[in-house]
Amino acid sequence: MLVPMVRVEIIGPKGLFQDVVGVVHDQGRLHIDDLSKKASGGSAPLDQMQVDEKYADNKEQIEELLLRVCSILKALDCDKAKVDKGLVTEEYVRLFGLEPGELVGTIGGVIGDVEERVAALTTTCEEAESEIALLERCEPALSKAQSNPKRAKKVTLPEALEGMPLDKAYKELKSRKVALSGDLGTAQEKLDALASTWAVKLVAMRDALVDRSAEAEAIPMFGRTDYAFVIDGWIPTEDVSALEDQIKKQFGAKVIVAQHEIKESEYSKTPVALKNNSTLSPFEMLVGVYGMPKYGTLDPTWMIFLFYPLFFGLIVGDVGYGAVMLGIALWMRAKFKNNEGVKLATSILTLPAISVIVFGVIYGELFGDLGGHYLKLPVFAHPPFHRVHEVMPYMIFAIGVGVVHVIIGLILGVVNAIKTKNGHHLQEKIGILIALLGVASTAVGLALFADSPLMVFGAAINPLMYLGIVVILGGIVYACMGGGVMGVIEFVESVAHMASYIRIMAVGLGGAIFADAVNSIVAGMGGSVGGMIGGAIVGLLLHALNFAIVIFSPSIHSLRLVFLEFYGKFYETGSKVYSPFRKTGGEEGA
Repeated sequence: MLVPMVRVEIIGPKGLFQDVVGVVHDQGRLHIDDLSKKASGGSAPLDQMQVDEKYADNKEQIEELLLRVCSILKALDCDKAKVDKGLVTEEYVRLFGLEPGELVGTIGGVIGDVEERVAALTTTCEEAESEIALLERCEPALSKAQSNPKRAKKVTLPEALEGMPLDKAYKELKSRKVALSGDLGTAQEKLDALASTWAVKLVAMRDALVDRSAEAEAIPMFGRTDYAFVIDGWIPTEDVSALEDQIKKQFGAKVIVAQHEIKESEYSKTPVALKNNSTLSPFEMLVGVYGMPKYGTLDPTWMIFLFYPLFFGLIVGDVGYGAVMLGIALWMRAKFKNNEGVKLATSILTLPAISVIVFGVIYGELFGDLGGHYLKLPVFAHPPFHRVHEVMPYMIFAIGVGVVHVIIGLILGVVNAIKTKNGHHLQEKIGILIALLGVASTAVGLALFADSPLMVFGAAINPLMYLGIVVILGGIVYACMGGGVMGVIEFVESVAHMASYIRIMAVGLGGAIFADAVNSIVAGMGGSVGGMIGGAIVGLLLHALNFAIVIFSPSIHSLRLVFLEFYGKFYETGSKVYSPFRKTGGEEGA
C-alpha cells in the first residue's frame, strides 16, 4: 500500500528554530519541502532561512573532516569490521551533542596522528604490492633464462637486479619477494590493529559529521519572517501524533504544528512511500525500476508480485529448469544469508521458479521432452496441455491472457481516476472499455453468423457485428471526450497490446523446441559408452545454454508485459520518493 501522508507546517519564534530542527531531525520522519523557491519566487510571504553563523563558520571544516574520516575508514576497511552498534551510538551521541566548532576541534585534534599512520602504512602496502607484482612478472622469464643463457637478452630485469648474473638475480628476486611479503604482512597487521582500535570512534565521527552537514544543507530550505520560522513538509499520518507530542512537550504552545489535508492538485509533488508485508516488499524494487506511483493512486506492488511470476512460468514452463532455478535461489540464500542484496534477489527469484515448475507439470516438460518421450514418466508422458503439439491453442490462450490482462489494467485505470477525481481519465478509460466490448461483440458475431447470417426482408445481416461496430464508435467518441485524440490512440494501443501477448507463445515455444532438439541430438550420439559420455557432455552444455537464455529472455518479456502493456493502462508515476530528514543515529556503519 501507499503510505498515507499529511502535509504539516511547523511555525514558531526564530529563537527556537535550531532547537526545533533538532527535534525534527531526531524524529526522522518529516520529508522537507524546499521553501526557498517559493521565497525567492514571491509565491509565499517568506524569506529564505539563513544558516546560523556557528554552522556557516564551520561548514567547510566539517566537509573537509568528513572527507578525511571517510578516507581513513576506507583505508582501514572498517565497514567490514564487526563494529559494536551500541558503542557507536554512545560515541555518536557524545559527538553530536557538541557545538559545530567544538565538533570540528575535537575530531580534527584526534585524527591527525591516526591519519598519518594510516597513510604511511597504506603507502608501504601499495609499494610492496606493486614491487611484488613486478617481480612476479619477471620471475618466469628469469627462471627459463637460467637454463638457456641465449634467452638472457630477452629478459628485462627490475632496476635493482640489473647487471647481476642470472642465477644471482633469480636468488635475489626470490629473497626480495619473501622480504616484501613480510613487510606487507606486518603493515597489514598494523592496519588491522588500527581498525580494531579506531573503528567505533571513526564510524561515530563520520555519522556525526554527516548529520551536522545535513542540517547545514537543510536550513536554507526553511522559511522565515521577521520574527518566526516556517518548516513545511510531509509526514506519514501514523507519525503525526508523535511529532506533535514531542514538539508540545519541549516547546509548549510556543511552536505550532498545523496539519493540512493533501489536495488532488498536490498529489504529483507529494512524496511516496510503499509499505507492504515481507512477501510483497522484495518486489518493490521492481516497481522502482518503472518509477514510484503517484500519490493517491494504487500501489502496483501486488500486481507485479502476481503477474511477473505468472508470465515467467507461462513462458518457461519446465520442471527441470524450474528446479535448477529454485535450487540456485535456496543455495544462495543459505550461503549468503547475511547479505541483504542476495536475500532480496532470491526472494524475487523463488516465486518465478515455483511458477516454472507448476507450468512444467501442466506442459509435461522436464528438460524439454526428456521426462515424457525418453524417460516415459507418466506425469510428463500425458500432460494436461502439450504446448509443442498444440501450437494454435497455445497462441489463442496467450492472446486470451492478453485480453484479460489489458482489461484488468483499464479497470484499474478507472479505479485510479476515481481515487484521484480525474474526470477526463475516467471518461477515457470507460470509453476504451466500451470500445473493446464492441470489438468482442464484433468478433463473436463473425464467429456465429459468418456461415449462416440472419435473413431479414431477404437481406443477410449479422446483428452482433453491427451492434459491435456501433458500440466501438460510441466508446471511441466517449474516450475522445475525456482524452481527446489520445482516446483513439489509447484504444488502438490496447488492441495492439492484446496481440502483443503472443510473445508468451513465441518465446516459450522457442525454448521448449530448443530443449527437445538438444535431447534429440544427445539421443542420436549412439549407445556406446563413448557416445553416452559425449552425449551427456553435449546435453549438459546445451541445456546450460538454454537455461541461461530462459533466465534472461523470459524475464525481460515478462517485465515488458507488466510494465508496458499493463501498467500503461493505469499507472501514473510520482515525482518524489519519500526521503525523510533523519539522522544516521550512529548506526550507518554498524
